[in-house]
Order: sequence, then structure tokens, then C-alpha cells
Amino acid sequence: MLFGNLLTNTAQIFADVRTYWSPAAVKRVTSYQLNGLAAGGLIHLINSGAATLDATGWQERDGSR
Repeated sequence: MLFGNLLTNTAQIFADVRTYWSPAAVKRVTSYQLNGLAAGGLIHLINSGAATLDATGWQERDGSR
């Protein structure tokens, strides 16, 4: 991805981010206390699907597509 970015000077599509939301972080951000199966925290998985959907449009660079 770094090579593609350096080669084309445009955004790359792939994204794979895994975020762990601890009970303290959820409480701090949302004021909601996790309980049940989520009491130990949540793992938020984001894969390339969302980024690919964002990239289905034409990308412009210097006014050209």
C-alpha cells in the first residue's frame, strides 16, 4: 500500500483496523455501562469492504479522472 501511494500519489483502498473498546473507554465516550456478553469490552472489526465501497466512485487528481 505504501508503494502504491508513493507511486500514484493517491489514496489506497485497503483498510483493516481492529479496535478494542474497553468497558472504561465505552463508559467515558458514551456514558453507557457495558453488561452481559460485552461486559469485558468489545472488538470492533473494520475490513476492506467499507473502504472498497468508498472507493467505487472515480477518483480525481489534478482535475482528471
